[in-house]
Amino acid sequence: MSEALYLSDPDGNGIEIYRDRPRSEWKWSDGSVRMATEPLDLESLLREGPTGEGDAAGVPAGARIGHVHLQVGDVPLAVRFYHELIGFDVTATWGGAAFLSAGGYHHRLGLNSWASRGAAPSDEGSAGLDSFEIRVPRAAEADSIEASLRAADVPTRREAGAPPGADQTPWARCQ
Repeated sequence: MSEALYLSDPDGNGIEIYRDRPRSEWKWSDGSVRMATEPLDLESLLREGPTGEGDAAGVPAGARIGHVHLQVGDVPLAVRFYHELIGFDVTATWGGAAFLSAGGYHHRLGLNSWASRGAAPSDEGSAGLDSFEIRVPRAAEADSIEASLRAADVPTRREAGAPPGADQTPWARCQ
């Protein structure tokens, strides 16, 4: 479903640089997208990269964060939160990880405990991801998620909606 490079920043946070393959090439089995880890074809990657002076450097225009992976202490507990309260679909489970999304996409959220099984939440001020936004296409969906979280006594903070004509409505910052 995608091709990716995995790197670490100086604080040990993982960074994945990837590109999606066309949806027509994704393979599904029993409602789960098939994922695999295969060796990098370095020769092909080098052939497709910048070739010399004048080539674009840096992140290409239009690039965006497509998904976030979280190291969690308990994958089933995290799945219950993001699936039952937020409403993401579980698109695959694989090797101590779960992948969730909406709208038939392979995943917007990865959850794993490969290096964090049984860990408690990080202390405030420690290095790592502080927050991220979940955006939904319609205000009614944001209302439903907010109601679900409040019913479970999860603190929420609603942010102002997107301007008219915007394709997504930010609803909350997940911390």
